[in-house]
Amino acid sequence: MILRTTHAINRMVGRIVAVLAGVIVCGVVMRWTFDAPKRWAFGLLRHLRGFCVILLGGEALRHQSHVRSTCRSGGSLRA
Repeated sequence: MILRTTHAINRMVGRIVAVLAGVIVCGVVMRWTFDAPKRWAFGLLRHLRGFCVILLGGEALRHQSHVRSTCRSGGSLRA
């Protein structure tokens, strides 16, 4: 029973993360393709990446895997 409940919660969290990943992709496309980033996008995307890593921790443990995240603060990624 506990294991089924945990799996159900992990599936729900996976769906939430999928929606958040869509928001992240939208922000990246706006910034790099159209060179028109939204004012709120950079801060929100930084927080969403951290939130996704935390949420995916339980699912990763279930599959005996790990979540890898690369964060970079300050500066620009463009040359």
